[in-house]
Formats: sequence, C-alpha cells, structure tokens
Amino acid sequence: MKNDGTNPFYERNAILIEPGEEGYVKHIGDFLQVIRIYEVHFLEKGVIFGCREDELEAVEDDDFYDEVEEELKWIREHKKGE
Repeated sequence: MKNDGTNPFYERNAILIEPGEEGYVKHIGDFLQVIRIYEVHFLEKGVIFGCREDELEAVEDDDFYDEVEEELKWIREHKKGE
C-alpha cells in the first residue's frame, strides 16, 4: 500500500505496508459520504491507516483461533452438567 498523498506524515508514493502484511479492521467510515474507508490496525508495525476496499483482502484462515467461540463452547458444556 502506497501513500496516495492523503497521509501527511509520509512522502507521496512511499510504501506504507508491504503486500501480505496482516491487520484488522477497527472501524468503517465514509469519506465524502460516498467512499467507504476502513481503519486498519497493522499490528506488526504498530500503525493504523485508512484503506479503501480495493486495497484490502480478506484472510480466510482455517487455523484461526476464535477465543469467543471457545469460551461459549466451554460455557455450554458446563451448563449441561448443572
């Protein structure tokens, strides 16, 4: 992802994020009420950038650990025993 000139802290066309780096969407907003902007936190670099949808790719990871689902599973199992 390159700076398109909207980030004043980096030179125009500077590489902000390398292809394949992972982040998570913290917030979804709009720019000029027509362009959806995703606020993405890139954990490894410790930075947050606003990204357009075409700059992002969803990650499908079968090995993903869902902490909330694990907690719910534990609660369900222990409620059965009551």
